[in-house]
Amino acid sequence: MVVVQRDDMKVVLICLASTVGALGFGFALGYSSPALPAMLGDVFHKVKCSHNDQSSATGSAWSSLINVGAMFGAYRSGHWLQSLGRRGALLYISSPFAVAGWLWTCLAQTVPELLIARLLIGAGVGVASSAVPVYIAESA
Repeated sequence: MVVVQRDDMKVVLICLASTVGALGFGFALGYSSPALPAMLGDVFHKVKCSHNDQSSATGSAWSSLINVGAMFGAYRSGHWLQSLGRRGALLYISSPFAVAGWLWTCLAQTVPELLIARLLIGAGVGVASSAVPVYIAESA
């Protein structure tokens, strides 16, 4: 029988809690797949141009902006990891970016608002992508 000590349980809980960042990354990337077809018909039709099918270009931009936001978030995360610490970067930078981005996505009324929200989600994902592995490795 394996006996789990209190310190071991703390490490397991830290790892479980911090890997929520990876779950958020998966949700952010996976969300565009089922949402985009519905959005092309309802939301993005406002910017459709008859000669170049602008609505699909806007949908493509919406899908890919998470990667642009993640690039900027990951670029800045090194500074935040050093100044705030690993836990601080997750709590004070990554989580607010992700929460604000998802709230803005839910409440968006225009296409530019959706695009900005997608950038915020991406920035949160970028910070989490670099902070979570370091935090888990240092906690273990």
